[in-house]
Amino acid sequence: MEFAIFSDSIIMYGSDFQDLLFRLSNLISWVNSFGILFRGGVGYGNHFSEISDKNYLIVSEGLVQAATIEQKIAIYPRIVIHKSVLNAILSIKDINYFTISHYLVQGQDNLWFINPFFLNPDISEIYDFAHKSIIKHTGKAFQDKYIWLFDICEYFGMKYLIRENPEAYYSGKFITKNADLVEIVNKNLFFYPQMYSQFIIGNQFNYNINLSVYERTYDDNVADIKYQHNRIKNKLPSSLP
Repeated sequence: MEFAIFSDSIIMYGSDFQDLLFRLSNLISWVNSFGILFRGGVGYGNHFSEISDKNYLIVSEGLVQAATIEQKIAIYPRIVIHKSVLNAILSIKDINYFTISHYLVQGQDNLWFINPFFLNPDISEIYDFAHKSIIKHTGKAFQDKYIWLFDICEYFGMKYLIRENPEAYYSGKFITKNADLVEIVNKNLFFYPQMYSQFIIGNQFNYNINLSVYERTYDDNVADIKYQHNRIKNKLPSSLP
């Protein structure tokens, strides 16, 4: 892994996908804990760099993709993964679901992005920061990004309830504990495969998740979870939909 910093931008690059995902997860978890919102993208392709005391040169297909994502696609405080990156990861011979399951979350727009809370055991301060920022700031662009952050805090904060009742979450029927924010809760919904694939002893809702989730749309992944939940709840034989 190598990195370069200029102005308010950080460029990280390397050929080890798992190392890259781990470092990006570390980075965004760390800056989020200080209330610093981070937006970016991850691209893939031919790359050349020469950074020294005399030269600062980067020519990169992946950097072009990442910059485009940051400017036009990510929108919210998240690091979005380009489809070419996912394809490259899934094509690795020794890759398996559990090597990447902690790192990626999917949004309703079908985009996969870095888990912003990978190394944050307690996100209560980020939750409160998002709540206060929604009230403090005016303007749709500002409010939307803090609403997005608030919603993903809600998602991870309710993960065990969602695991046991995904239909309620994905139908928008969960009731927030913040009465003044009822109308904006669940504006943004998420799908984090590791939430369902994590085996919990004594919990009947242990789902079957594999690498195919990263090739499916958000709607298809949600439909699969609802299908599995219904079969587990009604004690039906497991089978593929």
